[in-house]
Amino acid sequence: MWWLLVVIWVLCGIETYGRLFAYFQREYAVIADENYKSDIIFCAIISLTGPIAFIVSFIVKHRGYGYKFR
Repeated sequence: MWWLLVVIWVLCGIETYGRLFAYFQREYAVIADENYKSDIIFCAIISLTGPIAFIVSFIVKHRGYGYKFR
């Protein structure tokens, strides 16, 4: 049953990474190229928190930017 928790944690992390990375790259498009690598690193670290970051990203409303993984 613990594997279900792991699957949920990973899915929440992937969802959060895609949404947060899209937010940074599209909201701050003027400096997006300069901050590309640091945005990747930041979003990867935040996505490790799983459901916590998932819930916070809904509260902060990072929804209108879609998803971006590259």
